[in-house]
Amino acid sequence: MSSTHHPAAVKSLGCVLKVIVCLLLMAAPCHAQQFQIRYSFTGLPGNQSSTLPLADSVPNLLTVSGITRGSGITTVAGSGGMAAGGWTTTSFDPNDYFTLNLSSAFGYRVRVDSISFAERRSLTGPGGLELRTSVDTFGQGIYSATLPDDAKVRRHDVQTGGIWADETVPLEVRFYGYQAEASGGTWRLGGSTTAADNPTGLSTDLLISGWMEPSATVAPEPASIGLILGVLPAIGCACLWRNKMRHV
Repeated sequence: MSSTHHPAAVKSLGCVLKVIVCLLLMAAPCHAQQFQIRYSFTGLPGNQSSTLPLADSVPNLLTVSGITRGSGITTVAGSGGMAAGGWTTTSFDPNDYFTLNLSSAFGYRVRVDSISFAERRSLTGPGGLELRTSVDTFGQGIYSATLPDDAKVRRHDVQTGGIWADETVPLEVRFYGYQAEASGGTWRLGGSTTAADNPTGLSTDLLISGWMEPSATVAPEPASIGLILGVLPAIGCACLWRNKMRHV
């Protein structure tokens, strides 16, 4: 026995399916978003306990910490930066660093492509620096540099090759200093803007650039699914009523 479909029912089903597709698209995560997080040290005394990123440089769904000090260094003043003393005079100390971390909201992941920063040492400060991350539990450096024996501001542009983090695996970046010429030597992120200390006018901001995008397995959140299921009966009734009135 053959079956037939009422035209009004078919049109109503099509209406409901279109609305479902639209709601799913609304519930789905956004496309990849490029970002550049910025820390500014302008006007800071150097002995602040933490240096926060500029709020308008941090995208929604991304959590970024302030810059703080490791347990092996001490707080000192150093205008225009985030300063510390007590750096090791040996090759490396795992407790001597500045640190920051970032993580994404549920359903997203973040990729850090580059870290650009300025630094300045005192004449007896660290002679070397190294960047390490939590990706390998700070086992290997992603960047290192030998610092010249002066107190000028220098800038470093580090290409990471793409470091990933998400809501369950935050990314921590540490800036290690070592081989200080004396135990009283100091080192700071950021630096001076005066012509004597910064003759070429280098920017002293710290920049973290990369992308944030939906995770590969992301699905609409439970609240979004509940909203879709809740409105479907009303949509179906509305579509049926519209088609009924057309035939009256």
